[in-house]
Amino acid sequence: MAEDEIRKMMESMNARNSGRDFWYSKDKPLMEWGAVCEILVAAGLKIEGDVTNRTDDPPDCEAVIDGERCGIEATELVHQEALEQTKHTGQELHFAWDKESFCRELQARITRKDCADKVKGGPYRRYILVVFTDELFLDRKTVETFIAGVSFRATFITDAFLGLSYDPAIKQCPAFKLLT
Repeated sequence: MAEDEIRKMMESMNARNSGRDFWYSKDKPLMEWGAVCEILVAAGLKIEGDVTNRTDDPPDCEAVIDGERCGIEATELVHQEALEQTKHTGQELHFAWDKESFCRELQARITRKDCADKVKGGPYRRYILVVFTDELFLDRKTVETFIAGVSFRATFITDAFLGLSYDPAIKQCPAFKLLT
């Protein structure tokens, strides 16, 4: 790894804001839009034109992907208790995810967003969920191991992806397809 890459990585790690840094923005719609764009491209989807933010969500965004009009919902995976303790104490705390807690939380987020009756706009040929995270102990290899052989479920959501923060080893953000 080049010295300037190490420096940038260290600056990023030191600039953590309440336990988050890569995806975090105080402007939530901008944060969600950035995560959606980055992760869908990393997942290999062909976005035609622009991804647009919606002001009356859900969904958070819309786009034409692979020729189909899609509604796109975004959600951040963060261990809420560790985040709240970090904010309360000022000491940065991180949750050590295991496979069970990780997969349970992913399914809970999918289930929470899997509500056709709450969706505004449309009609959508596909409804995509993008989960993004910058949790310290969730690196590419760990996530690959955790989701291997796991079947996540949804009834309305047609596609779900998980994206991690930038990985210099692969020169992009890792993206994982959660629904098959």
